[in-house]
Amino acid sequence: FKVPEVKLKAGMLAKAEALHELLAKKEPVVVIDARDPAAFKKGHIAGAVLFNVMAELRYPPDNTPRAMTMKSPEELAVLFGKLGIARESRVVVYDNGGLEAAFLAFALWRLGNENVAVLDGGVDAWAKEEKFPLVAGDPAAADPKTFTPAVRQGATMFNREVAPAMQEPN
Repeated sequence: FKVPEVKLKAGMLAKAEALHELLAKKEPVVVIDARDPAAFKKGHIAGAVLFNVMAELRYPPDNTPRAMTMKSPEELAVLFGKLGIARESRVVVYDNGGLEAAFLAFALWRLGNENVAVLDGGVDAWAKEEKFPLVAGDPAAADPKTFTPAVRQGATMFNREVAPAMQEPN
């Protein structure tokens, strides 16, 4: 078993000030709020779309072998397309400082999006540190796109593959 090499690019983190400048210039960027719907409704970055990571990225907990695993590339491609994301889209994801944004960014990266970044510091960096505004309300409808996945092989493992891999001396 060999762990795939993943190189972190500086562009995988976006500063609040840089995102603010992109939005002010009307640059094409999809901003995704990866928090729960109640938090989004209380206040989000203007123009952000909502993606409830814990409810939509994984299969729900149940008694099947797939429980709590990431949905298939085809299912995720449909969800991402509905959010207005194509594989080539520039995307910035944020949350409350948990793992939701990173999990969603990983899913996009795994499906071939090279232009995804996580907002460094999350919504707090935007609103509390930089004092940029949040807006309240429901998400606006996104302009649907076609997301064509290009799955990165070796970026994930199935649960059943982990135990045997741990027995490998290399």
